[in-house]
Amino acid sequence: MNTHMPHPPSEDMWHWGIPMRRWATYSTITGHRAASVPARMSPISLPLKRYYESGGVDRLADRLENEIRPHIAAVLRGIRDRAPRARIVVIDYASPLPESGSCYPAAPFARGDVPYVRSVIGRLAAVQLDEARRAGAIGVDVFGVPGHDMCQPVGPRWIEPLIPAAATTPFHPNVTATAAIARMVVAALDSN
Repeated sequence: MNTHMPHPPSEDMWHWGIPMRRWATYSTITGHRAASVPARMSPISLPLKRYYESGGVDRLADRLENEIRPHIAAVLRGIRDRAPRARIVVIDYASPLPESGSCYPAAPFARGDVPYVRSVIGRLAAVQLDEARRAGAIGVDVFGVPGHDMCQPVGPRWIEPLIPAAATTPFHPNVTATAAIARMVVAALDSN
């Protein structure tokens, strides 16, 4: 945990997020390098799921529960210790992938891996919101808002695909997402 947080205890609101790269390898986002293009196109190919669940253990789920969950809890405790009266807001991730289907190559995942990757990010979002509740923080459920994944057209899309149409980094929120999430945060603050 970063113990050099620059905010004084008098702060009345904190906002904090975890970069995806903090807990999942870059290959989780871009597609495992071992997967060939034909395998990625196959609806039954599962290179990421096979890689992370090899040996009968889901290494991402294990890391989520044994490393990331305690990290989130520690950071929230640290914020509460530094600013006991602060309203803490935890924002989870927008879903980068649709609830069903795929859009390869915009989202460079094997079709069979799309549900796995979506579930991994969904589990992270659930842990973030769970730890927010435990810490008495306000959780903003962005993952639970469907129809804004990178497979959507410009306009409804919140997460940019491999080749972004907006001035942002691939696999990151665009300006539309930022504005929508800001409205969600304001609504959450107004209702809490």
